[in-house]
Amino acid sequence: MKQFLDKRMSSGSKSIAMVTISNLIGNVVSIISGLIIARWMLPEELGLFNAFSIFTSYVILMQLGIPSGLSRELPFYFGQLKEDYAIDLAATAKYFMLALSFAILGLCIIPSVYFFYIAKYEYAIGSLVVGITSAQTFYTTKYLKILYRSDNHFNKLSNITLINTLVNLVSIVLVYHYLFYGLCMRAIILVMVDWYFTEKWKPIHTEARFNWKNFKELSKVGMPIYFVANVYSLWPTFQRTMILSMLGAKGLGIYALANIVQNMLSTFNGAISSISFPKMSLAYGQGKSITEVLKMPFKLIIVSILIYTFILLVGWPLLPKVVAIVLPNYQSGVEAAQWMFVVALVSSLNIFSNIYMVIKKNHHRLISYIIGMTVWLLYILYHSITTVADLVIFSKALLFGYMATVFCDFCFYFLYLKRDSLPIKG
Repeated sequence: MKQFLDKRMSSGSKSIAMVTISNLIGNVVSIISGLIIARWMLPEELGLFNAFSIFTSYVILMQLGIPSGLSRELPFYFGQLKEDYAIDLAATAKYFMLALSFAILGLCIIPSVYFFYIAKYEYAIGSLVVGITSAQTFYTTKYLKILYRSDNHFNKLSNITLINTLVNLVSIVLVYHYLFYGLCMRAIILVMVDWYFTEKWKPIHTEARFNWKNFKELSKVGMPIYFVANVYSLWPTFQRTMILSMLGAKGLGIYALANIVQNMLSTFNGAISSISFPKMSLAYGQGKSITEVLKMPFKLIIVSILIYTFILLVGWPLLPKVVAIVLPNYQSGVEAAQWMFVVALVSSLNIFSNIYMVIKKNHHRLISYIIGMTVWLLYILYHSITTVADLVIFSKALLFGYMATVFCDFCFYFLYLKRDSLPIKG
Protein backbone atom coordinates (compact mmCIF):
# COMPACT_ATOMS: atom_id res chain seq x y z
CA MET A 1 0.00 0.00 0.00
CA LYS A 2 2.80 2.39 0.92
CA GLN A 3 4.59 1.74 -2.41
CA PHE A 4 1.36 2.42 -4.26
CA LEU A 5 0.94 5.73 -2.45
CA ASP A 6 4.54 6.68 -3.15
CA LYS A 7 4.00 6.13 -6.87
CA ARG A 8 0.54 7.60 -7.25
CA MET A 9 0.52 10.53 -4.90
CA SER A 10 2.63 13.62 -4.36
CA SER A 11 4.16 14.25 -0.95
CA GLY A 12 1.58 16.92 -0.18
CA SER A 13 -1.29 14.71 -1.28
CA LYS A 14 -0.04 11.83 0.84
CA SER A 15 0.19 14.12 3.86
CA ILE A 16 -3.35 15.35 3.32
CA ALA A 17 -4.53 11.77 2.89
CA MET A 18 -2.79 10.64 6.08
CA VAL A 19 -4.01 13.60 8.12
CA THR A 20 -7.52 13.20 6.76
CA ILE A 21 -7.63 9.44 7.36
CA SER A 22 -6.23 9.75 10.90
CA ASN A 23 -8.60 12.61 11.69
CA LEU A 24 -11.48 10.71 10.13
CA ILE A 25 -10.72 7.65 12.24
CA GLY A 26 -10.38 9.87 15.30
CA ASN A 27 -13.66 11.59 14.60
CA VAL A 28 -15.48 8.33 13.88
CA VAL A 29 -14.25 6.98 17.21
CA SER A 30 -15.22 10.25 18.90
CA ILE A 31 -18.67 10.05 17.33
CA ILE A 32 -19.14 6.44 18.39
CA SER A 33 -17.81 7.06 21.90
CA GLY A 34 -19.86 10.26 22.13
CA LEU A 35 -23.00 8.37 21.18
CA ILE A 36 -22.23 5.63 23.69
CA ILE A 37 -21.57 8.21 26.41
CA ALA A 38 -24.80 10.01 25.54
CA ARG A 39 -26.63 6.70 25.87
CA TRP A 40 -25.14 6.13 29.33
CA MET A 41 -25.66 9.68 30.61
CA LEU A 42 -28.71 11.88 30.93
CA PRO A 43 -28.75 15.10 28.85
CA GLU A 44 -28.49 17.10 32.11
CA GLU A 45 -25.26 15.32 33.11
CA LEU A 46 -23.71 15.69 29.68
CA GLY A 47 -24.81 19.31 29.57
CA LEU A 48 -23.06 20.02 32.89
CA PHE A 49 -19.77 18.65 31.54
CA ASN A 50 -20.14 20.65 28.32
CA ALA A 51 -20.81 23.76 30.41
CA PHE A 52 -17.30 23.46 31.86
CA SER A 53 -15.88 23.33 28.33
CA ILE A 54 -17.44 26.74 27.74
CA PHE A 55 -15.18 28.17 30.45
CA THR A 56 -12.15 26.66 28.70
CA SER A 57 -13.16 28.38 25.46
CA TYR A 58 -13.15 31.76 27.21
CA VAL A 59 -9.93 31.12 29.16
CA ILE A 60 -7.81 30.59 26.05
CA LEU A 61 -8.42 34.22 25.06
CA MET A 62 -5.42 35.05 27.28
CA GLN A 63 -2.94 33.96 24.56
CA LEU A 64 -2.64 37.53 23.15
CA GLY A 65 -2.00 36.40 19.58
CA ILE A 66 1.45 34.89 20.16
CA PRO A 67 0.51 31.44 18.72
CA SER A 68 -1.14 33.11 15.73
CA GLY A 69 1.99 35.16 15.08
CA LEU A 70 4.18 32.07 15.31
CA SER A 71 1.92 30.07 12.97
CA ARG A 72 2.40 32.74 10.32
CA GLU A 73 6.03 33.75 10.87
CA LEU A 74 7.57 30.29 11.39
CA PRO A 75 6.87 28.87 7.89
CA PHE A 76 7.36 32.33 6.36
CA TYR A 77 10.92 32.71 7.68
CA PHE A 78 11.74 29.09 6.89
CA GLY A 79 10.61 29.89 3.36
CA GLN A 80 13.09 32.81 3.34
CA LEU A 81 15.83 30.48 4.72
CA LYS A 82 16.08 32.47 7.97
CA GLU A 83 15.90 29.37 10.18
CA ASP A 84 17.83 30.74 13.17
CA TYR A 85 15.52 33.72 13.48
CA ALA A 86 12.45 31.47 13.16
CA ILE A 87 13.73 29.30 16.01
CA ASP A 88 14.37 32.39 18.17
CA LEU A 89 10.73 33.36 17.67
CA ALA A 90 9.69 29.84 18.70
CA ALA A 91 11.77 30.13 21.90
CA THR A 92 9.95 33.31 22.93
CA ALA A 93 6.57 31.79 22.13
CA LYS A 94 7.44 28.72 24.20
CA TYR A 95 8.32 30.85 27.23
CA PHE A 96 5.08 32.81 27.06
CA MET A 97 2.80 29.81 26.49
CA LEU A 98 4.42 27.83 29.31
CA ALA A 99 3.94 30.78 31.66
CA LEU A 100 0.26 31.00 30.70
CA SER A 101 -0.21 27.26 31.16
CA PHE A 102 1.14 27.23 34.70
CA ALA A 103 -0.73 30.43 35.61
CA ILE A 104 -4.16 29.21 34.53
CA LEU A 105 -3.62 25.80 36.11
CA GLY A 106 -2.77 27.46 39.42
CA LEU A 107 -5.79 29.75 39.24
CA CYS A 108 -8.16 26.85 38.58
CA ILE A 109 -6.80 24.81 41.47
CA ILE A 110 -8.04 27.49 43.90
CA PRO A 111 -11.80 27.13 43.14
CA SER A 112 -11.31 23.38 42.86
CA VAL A 113 -10.05 23.23 46.45
CA TYR A 114 -12.91 25.48 47.59
CA PHE A 115 -15.61 23.35 45.92
CA PHE A 116 -14.05 20.23 47.38
CA TYR A 117 -14.12 21.83 50.83
CA ILE A 118 -17.86 22.61 50.59
CA ALA A 119 -18.54 19.11 49.21
CA LYS A 120 -19.53 20.20 45.68
CA TYR A 121 -17.41 17.48 44.14
CA GLU A 122 -18.70 17.80 40.56
CA TYR A 123 -17.68 21.46 40.48
CA ALA A 124 -14.34 20.64 42.14
CA ILE A 125 -13.31 18.12 39.51
CA GLY A 126 -14.85 20.30 36.78
CA SER A 127 -12.68 23.27 37.80
CA LEU A 128 -9.61 21.05 37.72
CA VAL A 129 -10.52 19.81 34.23
CA VAL A 130 -10.87 23.42 33.04
CA GLY A 131 -7.36 24.19 34.36
CA ILE A 132 -5.69 21.12 32.87
CA THR A 133 -7.40 21.31 29.48
CA SER A 134 -6.69 25.04 29.25
CA ALA A 135 -3.01 24.47 30.06
CA GLN A 136 -2.86 21.76 27.41
CA THR A 137 -4.49 24.07 24.86
CA PHE A 138 -1.99 26.85 25.57
CA TYR A 139 1.16 24.74 25.38
CA THR A 140 0.36 21.66 23.27
CA THR A 141 -2.19 22.96 20.78
CA LYS A 142 -1.14 26.61 20.58
CA TYR A 143 2.62 26.07 20.66
CA LEU A 144 3.89 22.53 20.08
CA LYS A 145 1.59 21.65 17.17
CA ILE A 146 2.42 24.90 15.39
CA LEU A 147 6.02 23.65 15.08
CA TYR A 148 4.81 20.87 12.76
CA ARG A 149 4.96 22.49 9.33
CA SER A 150 6.30 20.05 6.66
CA ASP A 151 4.85 16.90 5.09
CA ASN A 152 6.95 14.66 7.36
CA HIS A 153 5.79 16.62 10.40
CA PHE A 154 2.16 16.24 9.38
CA ASN A 155 2.68 12.48 9.16
CA LYS A 156 3.83 12.52 12.80
CA LEU A 157 0.75 14.52 13.75
CA SER A 158 -1.30 11.80 12.08
CA ASN A 159 0.37 9.20 14.28
CA ILE A 160 -0.38 11.29 17.38
CA THR A 161 -4.00 11.54 16.31
CA LEU A 162 -4.21 7.76 15.96
CA ILE A 163 -2.67 7.25 19.42
CA ASN A 164 -5.14 9.73 20.90
CA THR A 165 -7.92 7.86 19.13
CA LEU A 166 -6.90 4.56 20.71
CA VAL A 167 -6.80 6.15 24.18
CA ASN A 168 -10.13 7.82 23.48
CA LEU A 169 -11.66 4.45 22.72
CA VAL A 170 -10.15 2.53 25.64
CA SER A 171 -10.83 5.23 28.24
CA ILE A 172 -14.56 5.14 27.58
CA VAL A 173 -14.73 2.39 30.20
CA LEU A 174 -14.17 5.10 32.82
CA VAL A 175 -17.42 6.79 31.82
CA TYR A 176 -19.31 3.52 32.10
CA HIS A 177 -18.15 3.01 35.69
CA TYR A 178 -18.04 6.61 36.98
CA LEU A 179 -20.32 8.64 34.60
CA PHE A 180 -19.61 12.38 35.10
CA TYR A 181 -16.40 11.77 37.08
CA GLY A 182 -15.28 9.19 34.55
CA LEU A 183 -15.83 11.75 31.78
CA CYS A 184 -13.58 14.17 33.66
CA MET A 185 -10.88 11.55 34.27
CA ARG A 186 -11.03 10.62 30.59
CA ALA A 187 -10.52 14.25 29.55
CA ILE A 188 -7.43 14.53 31.77
CA ILE A 189 -5.92 11.30 30.44
CA LEU A 190 -6.43 12.40 26.83
CA VAL A 191 -4.73 15.72 27.58
CA MET A 192 -1.68 14.02 29.09
CA VAL A 193 -1.28 11.52 26.24
CA ASP A 194 -1.60 14.25 23.60
CA TRP A 195 1.00 16.39 25.39
CA TYR A 196 3.46 13.51 25.86
CA PHE A 197 3.68 12.43 22.21
CA THR A 198 3.47 15.94 20.76
CA GLU A 199 6.37 16.94 23.03
CA LYS A 200 8.32 13.76 22.26
CA TRP A 201 8.16 14.16 18.47
CA LYS A 202 8.32 17.94 18.19
CA PRO A 203 10.43 18.96 15.14
CA ILE A 204 12.05 22.04 16.72
CA HIS A 205 13.97 21.78 19.99
CA THR A 206 14.63 25.06 21.75
CA GLU A 207 14.84 26.36 25.28
CA ALA A 208 12.17 28.70 26.56
CA ARG A 209 13.77 32.15 26.24
CA PHE A 210 11.97 35.46 26.46
CA ASN A 211 13.04 38.19 24.05
CA TRP A 212 11.05 41.41 24.11
CA LYS A 213 11.80 42.25 20.48
CA ASN A 214 10.62 38.82 19.31
CA PHE A 215 7.58 39.06 21.56
CA LYS A 216 6.61 42.40 20.00
CA GLU A 217 6.98 41.01 16.49
CA LEU A 218 4.89 37.94 17.26
CA SER A 219 2.30 40.10 18.96
CA LYS A 220 2.23 42.65 16.15
CA VAL A 221 1.74 39.98 13.50
CA GLY A 222 -0.42 37.71 15.65
CA MET A 223 -2.80 40.13 17.33
CA PRO A 224 -4.82 40.89 14.18
CA ILE A 225 -4.92 37.17 13.34
CA TYR A 226 -5.69 36.31 16.96
CA PHE A 227 -8.45 38.87 17.30
CA VAL A 228 -10.15 37.81 14.09
CA ALA A 229 -9.69 34.09 14.70
CA ASN A 230 -11.07 34.35 18.21
CA VAL A 231 -14.12 36.25 17.04
CA TYR A 232 -14.73 33.22 14.82
CA SER A 233 -13.79 30.58 17.43
CA LEU A 234 -16.01 32.28 20.00
CA TRP A 235 -18.95 32.05 17.64
CA PRO A 236 -19.87 28.45 18.63
CA THR A 237 -18.94 29.30 22.23
CA PHE A 238 -21.43 32.17 22.23
CA GLN A 239 -24.00 29.80 20.75
CA ARG A 240 -23.45 27.21 23.50
CA THR A 241 -23.65 29.98 26.09
CA MET A 242 -26.97 31.18 24.67
CA ILE A 243 -28.34 27.63 24.62
CA LEU A 244 -27.28 27.13 28.24
CA SER A 245 -28.87 30.41 29.33
CA MET A 246 -32.12 29.86 27.38
CA LEU A 247 -32.67 26.11 27.71
CA GLY A 248 -30.43 25.08 30.60
CA ALA A 249 -28.05 22.13 30.92
CA LYS A 250 -30.61 19.76 29.36
CA GLY A 251 -30.87 21.86 26.21
CA LEU A 252 -27.08 22.08 25.98
CA GLY A 253 -26.83 18.32 26.45
CA ILE A 254 -29.34 17.58 23.69
CA TYR A 255 -27.61 20.02 21.32
CA ALA A 256 -24.45 17.93 21.83
CA LEU A 257 -25.85 15.71 19.06
CA ALA A 258 -25.59 18.61 16.59
CA ASN A 259 -22.09 19.43 17.87
CA ILE A 260 -21.01 15.81 17.38
CA VAL A 261 -22.25 15.82 13.78
CA GLN A 262 -20.58 19.17 13.07
CA ASN A 263 -17.25 18.05 14.51
CA MET A 264 -17.34 14.84 12.50
CA LEU A 265 -18.10 16.66 9.27
CA SER A 266 -15.34 19.24 9.77
CA THR A 267 -12.64 16.55 9.52
CA PHE A 268 -11.77 16.85 5.84
CA ASN A 269 -11.93 20.65 5.77
CA GLY A 270 -9.72 20.81 8.86
CA ALA A 271 -7.12 18.53 7.29
CA ILE A 272 -6.98 20.57 4.09
CA SER A 273 -6.79 23.86 5.98
CA SER A 274 -4.08 22.74 8.44
CA ILE A 275 -1.82 21.57 5.62
CA SER A 276 -2.59 24.20 2.98
CA PHE A 277 -1.99 27.20 5.27
CA PRO A 278 1.74 26.66 5.95
CA LYS A 279 2.22 25.72 2.29
CA MET A 280 0.46 28.90 1.17
CA SER A 281 2.52 30.97 3.62
CA LEU A 282 5.74 29.29 2.46
CA ALA A 283 4.88 29.94 -1.20
CA TYR A 284 4.10 33.59 -0.50
CA GLY A 285 7.43 33.92 1.33
CA GLN A 286 9.11 32.51 -1.78
CA GLY A 287 7.59 35.26 -3.92
CA LYS A 288 4.51 33.57 -5.39
CA SER A 289 1.63 35.85 -6.42
CA ILE A 290 -1.70 36.02 -4.62
CA THR A 291 -3.36 34.37 -7.61
CA GLU A 292 -0.93 31.44 -7.44
CA VAL A 293 -1.37 31.11 -3.68
CA LEU A 294 -5.18 31.10 -3.94
CA LYS A 295 -5.07 28.37 -6.56
CA MET A 296 -3.21 25.96 -4.26
CA PRO A 297 -6.21 24.48 -2.36
CA PHE A 298 -8.71 24.79 -5.25
CA LYS A 299 -8.82 21.18 -6.44
CA LEU A 300 -9.02 19.86 -2.89
CA ILE A 301 -11.95 22.17 -2.13
CA ILE A 302 -13.83 20.77 -5.13
CA VAL A 303 -13.27 17.26 -3.77
CA SER A 304 -14.45 18.46 -0.34
CA ILE A 305 -17.67 19.87 -1.80
CA LEU A 306 -18.41 16.62 -3.63
CA ILE A 307 -17.81 14.56 -0.48
CA TYR A 308 -20.04 16.77 1.69
CA THR A 309 -22.79 16.76 -0.94
CA PHE A 310 -22.82 12.96 -0.88
CA ILE A 311 -22.82 12.92 2.95
CA LEU A 312 -25.74 15.37 2.98
CA LEU A 313 -27.86 13.25 0.61
CA VAL A 314 -27.20 10.07 2.60
CA GLY A 315 -26.96 11.43 6.14
CA TRP A 316 -30.07 13.61 6.27
CA PRO A 317 -32.64 10.77 5.95
CA LEU A 318 -30.47 8.25 7.83
CA LEU A 319 -29.77 10.25 10.99
CA PRO A 320 -33.32 10.17 12.49
CA LYS A 321 -33.44 6.38 12.14
CA VAL A 322 -30.07 5.93 13.84
CA VAL A 323 -30.91 8.28 16.71
CA ALA A 324 -34.31 6.62 17.27
CA ILE A 325 -32.55 3.31 17.84
CA VAL A 326 -29.35 4.40 19.57
CA LEU A 327 -30.26 7.62 21.43
CA PRO A 328 -34.01 7.82 22.05
CA ASN A 329 -33.48 10.46 24.76
CA TYR A 330 -31.95 12.83 22.19
CA GLN A 331 -34.57 12.68 19.41
CA SER A 332 -35.60 16.27 20.01
CA GLY A 333 -32.13 17.31 18.78
CA VAL A 334 -32.24 15.42 15.48
CA GLU A 335 -33.45 18.27 13.28
CA ALA A 336 -30.76 20.60 14.64
CA ALA A 337 -28.15 17.93 13.86
CA GLN A 338 -29.49 17.40 10.32
CA TRP A 339 -28.90 21.02 9.40
CA MET A 340 -25.21 20.55 10.27
CA PHE A 341 -24.86 18.56 7.03
CA VAL A 342 -25.69 21.73 5.11
CA VAL A 343 -23.46 23.84 7.35
CA ALA A 344 -20.51 21.53 6.58
CA LEU A 345 -21.11 21.85 2.84
CA VAL A 346 -21.09 25.66 2.96
CA SER A 347 -18.05 25.79 5.26
CA SER A 348 -15.99 23.90 2.64
CA LEU A 349 -15.42 27.26 0.99
CA ASN A 350 -13.87 28.73 4.15
CA ILE A 351 -10.54 27.02 3.35
CA PHE A 352 -9.74 29.84 0.92
CA SER A 353 -9.79 32.25 3.87
CA ASN A 354 -6.24 31.20 4.85
CA ILE A 355 -5.20 33.87 2.35
CA TYR A 356 -6.11 36.56 4.89
CA MET A 357 -3.37 35.39 7.26
CA VAL A 358 -0.86 34.81 4.49
CA ILE A 359 -1.07 38.35 3.09
CA LYS A 360 -1.85 40.01 6.44
CA LYS A 361 -5.35 41.21 5.55
CA ASN A 362 -7.08 39.95 8.67
CA HIS A 363 -9.12 43.12 9.03
CA HIS A 364 -10.98 41.94 5.91
CA ARG A 365 -11.61 38.56 7.52
CA LEU A 366 -12.88 40.37 10.61
CA ILE A 367 -15.41 42.26 8.48
CA SER A 368 -16.67 38.96 7.05
CA TYR A 369 -16.94 37.37 10.49
CA ILE A 370 -18.77 40.33 11.98
CA ILE A 371 -21.29 40.32 9.13
CA GLY A 372 -21.76 36.56 9.49
CA MET A 373 -22.19 36.73 13.26
CA THR A 374 -24.62 39.63 12.90
CA VAL A 375 -26.77 37.59 10.52
CA TRP A 376 -26.58 34.65 12.97
CA LEU A 377 -27.61 36.77 15.95
CA LEU A 378 -30.45 38.54 14.13
CA TYR A 379 -31.86 35.20 13.02
CA ILE A 380 -31.85 33.91 16.61
CA LEU A 381 -33.36 37.10 18.05
CA TYR A 382 -36.08 37.09 15.39
CA HIS A 383 -37.36 33.70 16.64
CA SER A 384 -38.86 32.69 19.95
CA ILE A 385 -36.86 29.98 21.72
CA THR A 386 -38.67 28.31 24.61
CA THR A 387 -38.27 24.53 24.32
CA VAL A 388 -35.62 22.03 23.18
CA ALA A 389 -37.60 21.62 19.95
CA ASP A 390 -36.42 25.12 19.07
CA LEU A 391 -32.75 24.02 19.01
CA VAL A 392 -32.97 23.80 15.21
CA ILE A 393 -33.08 27.61 15.16
CA PHE A 394 -29.47 27.72 16.31
CA SER A 395 -28.32 25.40 13.51
CA LYS A 396 -30.22 27.36 10.86
CA ALA A 397 -28.80 30.62 12.24
CA LEU A 398 -25.31 29.15 11.95
CA LEU A 399 -25.98 28.20 8.33
CA PHE A 400 -27.14 31.68 7.31
CA GLY A 401 -24.25 33.22 9.21
CA TYR A 402 -21.73 31.03 7.34
CA MET A 403 -23.38 31.86 4.02
CA ALA A 404 -23.02 35.58 4.73
CA THR A 405 -19.37 35.12 5.70
CA VAL A 406 -18.55 33.14 2.55
CA PHE A 407 -20.24 35.76 0.36
CA CYS A 408 -18.17 38.55 1.93
CA ASP A 409 -15.00 36.46 1.61
CA PHE A 410 -15.49 35.99 -2.11
CA CYS A 411 -15.98 39.72 -2.57
CA PHE A 412 -12.55 40.27 -1.01
CA TYR A 413 -10.97 37.45 -3.06
CA PHE A 414 -12.28 39.11 -6.21
CA LEU A 415 -10.61 42.38 -5.20
CA TYR A 416 -7.30 40.62 -4.48
CA LEU A 417 -7.32 38.83 -7.83
CA LYS A 418 -8.25 42.01 -9.66
CA ARG A 419 -5.39 43.98 -8.06
CA ASP A 420 -2.98 41.07 -8.61
CA SER A 421 -3.71 41.13 -12.34
CA LEU A 422 -3.08 44.86 -12.74
CA PRO A 423 0.20 45.80 -14.46
CA ILE A 424 2.89 47.33 -12.25
CA LYS A 425 3.39 51.01 -13.06
CA GLY A 426 6.76 52.60 -13.39
